[in-house]
Amino acid sequence: MKGWMILLVVLLLLALLMMVRVGALVSYGAEGISVKIRLGQIWITILPQKKKDPNKQTGKKQKEKEEKKEKKEKKEKKPASEETERPASEKPAPQPDGSAEQASPIQGQLPAASEEEQKKEDAKKKEDAKKKKGGLPVALMDLIHIAIDAVGQIFSHLQIDTLEVEYTIAGMNDPAGAAMQYGMLNAGGGAIVPLLENTFYRVKQRQIRAEVDFMTTTPLIWVCLGLSIRIGQLFAIAFRLGWAFLKAYRRKQEGKKHGTEASHQ
Repeated sequence: MKGWMILLVVLLLLALLMMVRVGALVSYGAEGISVKIRLGQIWITILPQKKKDPNKQTGKKQKEKEEKKEKKEKKEKKPASEETERPASEKPAPQPDGSAEQASPIQGQLPAASEEEQKKEDAKKKEDAKKKKGGLPVALMDLIHIAIDAVGQIFSHLQIDTLEVEYTIAGMNDPAGAAMQYGMLNAGGGAIVPLLENTFYRVKQRQIRAEVDFMTTTPLIWVCLGLSIRIGQLFAIAFRLGWAFLKAYRRKQEGKKHGTEASHQ
């Protein structure tokens, strides 16, 4: 009974884990870009990074400088007489005068050896160029279909948690042009919403609006996009793509076998 209970607990934990949503939240505004990663109810900020205290950095740098100075002083305090007090047995023996003459024939052989190595490298490059052959078009098409299917499955399971777009049109210099731009943006926003609803799994919260400010000369925009997907859905997509890839690989191997058999005949 204990074994069955442990198994049921493990299955329940796995089921709960598969229901957890992971995603990201990206926003842009006056303070710049903000990026957060979501794991269930836990949020991790990627951008902007936390600013480090300058006082701590200066203190660390001063400590490093002091340690370097102490090391240099210790090295300089070492007596130079250690090298002069070496016994005669440890001192290197003087080389005979004919050493330079003996090295001359070896140096003369170096260019010939380098030429032989260059010839070998050129021969290897030619062989590698001959070995390069094109792959089967069927295999490439299979990979393209798998990639397109992967993108479609991911988008069909992605949920838009938040979509906020606020655009402020500057209408001080050209009020008539700002009014026309306001109408075009409202019409475009109304057309984008059905497209998003058909592409993604669900649009949970959305707010797209534009307004005209006749007292400013600079337009402003605020964008916030939050996407999420369940861990179980990610595993299901990965399993389907892996199965499709295995099928494509088998087709490729069968095509190679048929090609070799035809060449032998």
